[in-house]
Amino acid sequence: MEQTIPWYESPYTILLCLSGMASITIALLAWKRRSYPGAVPLIFISLAAAIWQIAYGLALVTDPGDFRIVLAKIQYFGIVTAPVAWLAAAIQYTGRGDWLSPRNLLLMAVIPLTTLSLVWTNGSHHLIWATIDYIAIDGLSTLDISYGPAFWVHTLYSHLVMVVGLAIVVEALFHSHRLFWGQSIAMMASATAPWLANALFFAGVTPVAYLDPTPFAFLISVGVLWWAVYGVRLLDITPVALKAIFENITSGIIVLDARERVVASNEAAKDIVGRAGLEAIGRPLNEVWPVGASMIPSQVEESTTYPDVVFAAGSDAACYDVVVSPFQDNQQRIVGSIVLLHDVSERRSAEKRLQQTSQLAALGELAAGVCHELNNPLSAIIGYAQLLNMEDLPHPISQDVDKIVSQAKRAAKIVDDLLSFSHRQQVQRGSVDIPALVTNALSLRDYALRMNNIVVKTEFAEDIPMTVGDEHQLTQVMLNLIMNAEQSMVESLGSGELTISARSADNLIQVSVADTGPGIQSNHLGRIFDPFFTTKEVGKGTGLGLSMCYGWVQAHGGTIWAESELGQGATFHVDLPVIEIGQEEPDPGEMLPRITGKRILVVDDEPLITDLLAESLRRSGQAVDVAHSGEEGWQAMQANTYDVFLMDLRMPGMNGKELFDQLKAWKPMFAKRVIFLTGDSLNDETQSFLASAGNACLSKPFTLEQLEWNIQKQLVLQG
Repeated sequence: MEQTIPWYESPYTILLCLSGMASITIALLAWKRRSYPGAVPLIFISLAAAIWQIAYGLALVTDPGDFRIVLAKIQYFGIVTAPVAWLAAAIQYTGRGDWLSPRNLLLMAVIPLTTLSLVWTNGSHHLIWATIDYIAIDGLSTLDISYGPAFWVHTLYSHLVMVVGLAIVVEALFHSHRLFWGQSIAMMASATAPWLANALFFAGVTPVAYLDPTPFAFLISVGVLWWAVYGVRLLDITPVALKAIFENITSGIIVLDARERVVASNEAAKDIVGRAGLEAIGRPLNEVWPVGASMIPSQVEESTTYPDVVFAAGSDAACYDVVVSPFQDNQQRIVGSIVLLHDVSERRSAEKRLQQTSQLAALGELAAGVCHELNNPLSAIIGYAQLLNMEDLPHPISQDVDKIVSQAKRAAKIVDDLLSFSHRQQVQRGSVDIPALVTNALSLRDYALRMNNIVVKTEFAEDIPMTVGDEHQLTQVMLNLIMNAEQSMVESLGSGELTISARSADNLIQVSVADTGPGIQSNHLGRIFDPFFTTKEVGKGTGLGLSMCYGWVQAHGGTIWAESELGQGATFHVDLPVIEIGQEEPDPGEMLPRITGKRILVVDDEPLITDLLAESLRRSGQAVDVAHSGEEGWQAMQANTYDVFLMDLRMPGMNGKELFDQLKAWKPMFAKRVIFLTGDSLNDETQSFLASAGNACLSKPFTLEQLEWNIQKQLVLQG
């Protein structure tokens, strides 16, 4: 079979991954409204769709082999979850939540869970996939599968569940208020699209043979759900909520008729807009409130929010959120609109001051949340690839394995960078020569700058001292600023001049990056460091580059800001404190005498990790026992004597902390032989425990070299 194309050349993969991310966003929105009927099942539906789409998209550009099959199996987490979650959503949304008792939920999950277990053990029974063949279609990797009996059982069950869910929603549709028809139709449409696509696939009616249209159909589902959440206010609108708004709102209220004439207003609105004008009932709004009238359409069909409207209230300027909502008569005809005015001046002022900090913290929480889940598989990928490279492999394959290790380490570094960006991880400090660092960053872009006709000038003062910092992070800051300037000049002028200067003043190292590009709009200058803010076209920027620079510079105790006038280029300034270089820490790569023939106990609940550690240590000449839980580890400790213990901190049942405390109480000297493993080193409780224990700790993901060094270090300390 021919080699698959890279992921970035496959529109299918890119489209599915973007849609998968949109599905995850819907899940987050639903989580915020999880108390509403149907919200929790919608979370599971969205996550199931995301898993299915992303795994299928990646599988299309994955070469045949075991990993291609693993991606096919991962899809089943979404495949078995989506139908049952849809049925639960339909039941909850239609007010039948009492049907979802623990017993009924368990019964609904029997076939999906059984199917999932059969998928992951298919190699021993072939009840799901009888045979699998690889087929290449325009550089994509697809599967020609002969399905087993268990597959058809689950497929029939899934389609039956979908039909039942649709029937429940259709029945409720005919008995609900027209206000909720749009929500019901949206739910049915989002479920019907992938269901029909799946049915057509198994019927052999597909645009491209062997290409499953079901994940692509979720694109329709995602779009419909977005419209449902924001268009017909799925999850956050009920008749009770609407009644409370109309009866108890304390903001300013202006009632308009269909011709935008003032019908009524409350006291708060009169204080905001002007008492004399609003007391003249029947006057057009554009006479009473010109600023507001210019923003409100003549025919309002759905609720619309205009945030941060600034206008003069008396002698002072104030900021308001303006919400325009239609209202109807008994015959469901729109006969006017209600304008709500909520003063957000103080809140907006406080939000502006805290915006960047809170956004960084939110992103940090997200990074910390996924850190542990990412670090275990990254450890396995790096370790097994290194083990594979110890074999006598042909040179091309060995190079490919090196690429796997390199990219896995890159992924690990990205996790580290995100965590340090959010101030959740300490900067990896060392001595830094700023002029040399800037020169190195320029050398990395030298060819691109020359090809893009960018003239580079450097102006470095001679008395710039060394400082202390994370060289990788500061290099990334410089690279980001250089690439932003380069892209700005190339896209606007086709050439330009880049000037980077550095000097020392007031115990600061001051670096400036100036370009001759189009400059930055004044209304954008205050937002360029906000996470996810970008002025680039869709697909050309994430909006995280300058945010990460901001976080990294702050982590070094520095500041970063920009100056610009439209048409006059832009200059970014980075000020870093001068920190005296203290005593260097010992090099973790120092040579140690090699000690073999020792007995080591590995305690970790992840089989991939225990297998990897055992294989690596045995190849290094050590005897290894493995325990997959704290309880098993304790039994092994009582039965045998070990020279080193490798102990994961986070395990179900007896965790690593409890096992360590038990070992320390039993034999304190043995507790000194423990090396901890953790993928969650940022947790405050974990850091406190490690500090009090005083033992070595390997943070996942780690390399086999780091593992070997720590083992030998422990053996050397024992004498």
